[in-house]
Amino acid sequence: MNQENIKAASTDEEINEPGVIKSDVSIELHTKEALKIFMGRKEDATAGIHHIPGVSVYAKLLRVIWGACLAGNPYAKWWIMKIEERLKETETDLSSLLEDINKQHDVVAGRLNIAKSLSVKPVKVELNFATPYTYKIVYCLVKLDEITARLITLRHISLISPGEFDRKIKESRGAINRVLNEIGGFKPFDLTLNDVRENTAAYAEAVEVMGGLPEVIVKNQYTPEFFPTKNLKIAGFGKKKVANE
Repeated sequence: MNQENIKAASTDEEINEPGVIKSDVSIELHTKEALKIFMGRKEDATAGIHHIPGVSVYAKLLRVIWGACLAGNPYAKWWIMKIEERLKETETDLSSLLEDINKQHDVVAGRLNIAKSLSVKPVKVELNFATPYTYKIVYCLVKLDEITARLITLRHISLISPGEFDRKIKESRGAINRVLNEIGGFKPFDLTLNDVRENTAAYAEAVEVMGGLPEVIVKNQYTPEFFPTKNLKIAGFGKKKVANE
């Protein structure tokens, strides 16, 4: 078909826009430590086993917070700010821990041929989250998975003691838990910055439950890293639009 025929066809026929992009995302976890944080665990008081909610529970909470943040709720924006801070701390702590572990591994790496620490039967987990911050948590969990697998190898070949193994596992798990624990304190009050400026009864109630907002939020001087750059209808949150008053 020559250029004139192509032009004629494009004017005579309606050209549909491409559909939405769809992708399948999954991860493979190699350690029980990472899997139980992701999947959660039921409490067994008689055995002294405490309840772990699992990432899916936190993902639902984050969806509420993120949706409220996009709709202009100042407390939700504050919570996102705190989650971002905890995520950066966690990423730094886990990277530092992995660096230390690799140094211990390198002590004998030149004389021993140590294969990469992987499970013979990793568990594949599908990911389908509504917020970018849940994926950020999963990235930290993947690093914890790598740390745990490497520690198991180092313990097995006597480069670290069982006590050091337990301590470093506790450190890496604690780094993840700092982020997860930050999510749980949010309460979904229906608020905007106007409520804060006018000191409404709804704002007073929110202060009593969640504390006073920091100045950077009150003055609207903070924007979340993944805040959309355009006004959008938010899937899953009716027809609310992104608000950044």
